[in-house]
Amino acid sequence: MKPLSLPRFFPRPLAEEFLNPVSEKDEAAFQERARLIISKQSEVAVSARNTYFENEKRSYGYMMAHALGKRGMDAVTDLQAEDAQAGDWHRETKGIDLYAAFTLKHQIRKYFYYGDLLNPDYRKRMFEGAKIWSEKDPMRRPHPVFKEPKEGWGPDAKNSWVDVRDTENL
Repeated sequence: MKPLSLPRFFPRPLAEEFLNPVSEKDEAAFQERARLIISKQSEVAVSARNTYFENEKRSYGYMMAHALGKRGMDAVTDLQAEDAQAGDWHRETKGIDLYAAFTLKHQIRKYFYYGDLLNPDYRKRMFEGAKIWSEKDPMRRPHPVFKEPKEGWGPDAKNSWVDVRDTENL
């Protein structure tokens, strides 16, 4: 099989202790697959403005691929777009969405993998928000936006700092 002619992507540096020993052949094959995936995901149009509830579950992953691909720092800037519920659902966590499970998985990657590229004030807010969120067990921790039981999936309906929907995905 002829190697694909794709741009060269350089992974973010990792400390030696986190690197797994791998043969040059396996590494080259992995890099080729990674280039193909990043290149294809970098072509997907994505909006940083769609941050309502868990809409970031799709956009964050694509923006991260864009950051490694052709959009670079513009995509990193998009990863820092203000969340639609920053002033209510996420007020206590400095505007950082740590509620929706499918968004949370990307928040962790954003902070640890792209952290040194983030605006220092935004990164500080992420750290402070996560510290507040985890100072007590967030599962079923009463949420300030909850008033009374109602239909819905958010903390205003479920009264928890953690996504407690009862679905096969969670």
